[in-house]
Amino acid sequence: MEARQQNFVYDNRLTPMARLYLLEVYKYFGTPVDCEVDDKYFATLFKTNTRTVRNWRTELKNLGYIEEVTNQFGKKITQYTPNINNHFENGMEMRVVFKTKEGKVIENSIDAFTYFDEKISATRLNNKMASKVRLVCNVFANSIFQEQYYNLKMSCGIILNQEFFQFVIEHFTIDYIYTMAGRIMNNYAMINNLNLYILASIAQEYKGDYELFRQNPAYLQAREDYKKWCSKFYGLNKGEKES
Repeated sequence: MEARQQNFVYDNRLTPMARLYLLEVYKYFGTPVDCEVDDKYFATLFKTNTRTVRNWRTELKNLGYIEEVTNQFGKKITQYTPNINNHFENGMEMRVVFKTKEGKVIENSIDAFTYFDEKISATRLNNKMASKVRLVCNVFANSIFQEQYYNLKMSCGIILNQEFFQFVIEHFTIDYIYTMAGRIMNNYAMINNLNLYILASIAQEYKGDYELFRQNPAYLQAREDYKKWCSKFYGLNKGEKES
């Protein structure tokens, strides 16, 4: 599956909630589990009504992103259609390689989104918020392999390059993205370029740590070690008090 097949995250023809709905449908793509046409379920998930869900589905069908078929059990299901000829086109991906803190190698946007998705799945975020965070991560995963987003200077002073993107991946935290995702969705109507807006937001969030890291690479690790020590010390003292 080509990485460009996830271009829907920044297809400006789609409304923001249609994108979130499509992210839910997309999770079933390439798995043995079918995504049933269940308007009540999605209406409850996104806290809306069934009519709105049907409108999202119609929007996605008209743009060729999904189709409705009947599976072998006679149930009506929604399928993501990975036909890039029907989708918003972008340039070929750059050949850059990143490495996570755990040692995983990321060579394309699919690798990146899979890594971020594993991080998101390990949290206790509710489904709606997790979908918003996935949207931000998916845009970021695509952007770091697109040449057009390199060597750009953000308003905060950070220059987007492989070193900075590597730093973000290596120090990726859900806390930063969680705060950002809610703000982005609230301001979506005023955003002209979702990719640049998200990259600028990420640059602003990581600016402080990145500049400290460039001055002293050992600082962040020392800070993490100190946090672990404090947590361990607090835990031991708490145990002594309780006993």
